[in-house]
Amino acid sequence: MATYNRNEIDPIPVIRVGTGFEELDWIYGVTGSKWGIPMGTISLWAGEAGTGKTKTAVAMCNKMASRGMKILFFQAESDLGTFSGKAEHDSFRFGDSRFLNDIKKDILTDRPDIVVVDSVNMIKEFKTGTATIIENIIDEFKDICKEVRSHIILLGQLNQNGSVKGSSALPHLVDIAMDIKKDNLDGHFSIRTGIKHRYGRIGNAYTTGWRHTDSSVECISSNRMNDKRWNPAPKPVVKPIWELSPKKQYDIAHRNNIASGRLKEKKKGFWAKLFEEPTPSILTQEELEILEYNRAMKQMGNDQFRAEADELGGRILGGLILGTIGGKCISKHM
Repeated sequence: MATYNRNEIDPIPVIRVGTGFEELDWIYGVTGSKWGIPMGTISLWAGEAGTGKTKTAVAMCNKMASRGMKILFFQAESDLGTFSGKAEHDSFRFGDSRFLNDIKKDILTDRPDIVVVDSVNMIKEFKTGTATIIENIIDEFKDICKEVRSHIILLGQLNQNGSVKGSSALPHLVDIAMDIKKDNLDGHFSIRTGIKHRYGRIGNAYTTGWRHTDSSVECISSNRMNDKRWNPAPKPVVKPIWELSPKKQYDIAHRNNIASGRLKEKKKGFWAKLFEEPTPSILTQEELEILEYNRAMKQMGNDQFRAEADELGGRILGGLILGTIGGKCISKHM
């Protein structure tokens, strides 16, 4: 064992891929300007039976496979012959392994971008494992997804008390925990960040709404648009000061002189203060940006004037020199 400072550790960049559902990308989080699933990590989708976990995972995988991403979907709750008909692309592959070593071999062979295990309770070791064995299972999944740089989604069923069937510690062992819950409306459900998210934010604010269709699911919410990180407010356009009204130009310049100490504010009498509209002595951010913009424009104009003056001065000086030399030559030959 040893200790290191930050310069001795090679940083691993967080690479994200979009799911095809912008709301799902939003709750998975952002790195830089890229939203979506962080690769090389594990997430848990936990919900009651019949909530919509499998249908949502299939819909997401079809969207990702349409962009050429490789999918490996382990399914043990339905017959593969029937379930395989849900795939819409050749890069969407299926597996029926139930032992951890076999699942790992399949992942290393196919090297998929996205792995879905439906459900985590299908793994033989998970069914009979103690808390320590389940922790080792998750550690092995983490090792293999970092090696392949894939993302593994474990679908988990909830007990009546709200804990994950088989292990209440599972949400704490994965990188990202998602909760999938039925809504009061028939056929509607929600997906939100759970108690853990190493690569994003948690809380009820990060909730998305969904509903079942005849053959798939669709997202019906747009909560991401209320998030300033997803939908930042546009920066106001700074107007040149000469485009403002004369009264506004004077007001900004006058208060700027007062604020900078170049001009003392005149004391006003009682009646002047009574009927005058209050004017703040401190400039607003927008007004400061206007002044800064115009200072830059003025400086640019001054630089251009200096350059033109230097060029003109050079021509005049050159003419004088040539004129002097020419005059001497003429007088010498006379």
